[in-house]
Amino acid sequence: MENTKFFTTETGLSMSEANHIANLAKEIAEVTNTEIVSSGAVKETVSWLGKDIVIKDPKKIDLNALAIKEGELYAVSAWLRSAINTKEKNLEFLKGAISDYFKLDTDEVLEFKERAPEQKLISPLEHFTEADVLHSWTIAEIADYYAVEASAAHLGKKIHKAGFLSILRKDVLNFTPFRTQSFKDKGLDTDQPVVRTLVYSPEEINKIFFDLQDKHRSFEQKLNWYKARIKNELAVLNTNERVRYTKDAQIANEEYQMAKSAYDLKRQAYLTKSNLYQNELEKRRIAEVTRVSALKIVVPIELEKTIDYIKSFRG
Repeated sequence: MENTKFFTTETGLSMSEANHIANLAKEIAEVTNTEIVSSGAVKETVSWLGKDIVIKDPKKIDLNALAIKEGELYAVSAWLRSAINTKEKNLEFLKGAISDYFKLDTDEVLEFKERAPEQKLISPLEHFTEADVLHSWTIAEIADYYAVEASAAHLGKKIHKAGFLSILRKDVLNFTPFRTQSFKDKGLDTDQPVVRTLVYSPEEINKIFFDLQDKHRSFEQKLNWYKARIKNELAVLNTNERVRYTKDAQIANEEYQMAKSAYDLKRQAYLTKSNLYQNELEKRRIAEVTRVSALKIVVPIELEKTIDYIKSFRG
């Protein structure tokens, strides 16, 4: 706040009294000034038709006293106006001052230092594939699986309806010992007979074909067993992973909720205490505004006589 030496809790002037006296001081000073400037240094007369006519007749006054009185009047006005302005500024300051202005050295500094808890990060849900299953197998199991898969695939191609062995068997079973073939590119005008002989007998080709079918069926069965195993183990891996993820997420959430509850309790306790403290500071503000509002404006000893003169002035 600004200069508080203008004020007292004891005998003094209220704001309205000070304002009234300041206005009177200004009015009386103006009257005094008018009286001063109405004086003059020379009296003037003129003779006209045998008569003396006064043109200028300034009144002789106590210029010393009046000049000093005017200064004293303005001194009172200056003091009172400064006091009034200072009190108004101080009240305005108090009404808009931040709460910290009203705290005492003995006050506990309220500061919330707790950090809000954060949700714990957990390993993301992993989606396992066939490669992850095979990674858990032995080298022998992986090699056997690839061998069975390759054998079933390539043998199947051979004995398939359009496969090489299937066509070969049909050729044997539908064998004819002769056929003709054109040799025009060799200079012969007529087709020539081609003698044909079997490389495999029908019994041999049938045995080979059906033996390979049995082998293919055996490979297929084993391959299906491997695939079922992969499917089951993959299901177990993904199920266990979902269980792991759900459990981790649940634990993380429970830990977070516990931490958040503890944090919220501490923060609520802080807010309650802070609100009480702010209310206390506001009470102090109101009390200070009330105190400053009740202050009287000091009347310096040097100005007492002038103020008494102003109060008793009747023109």
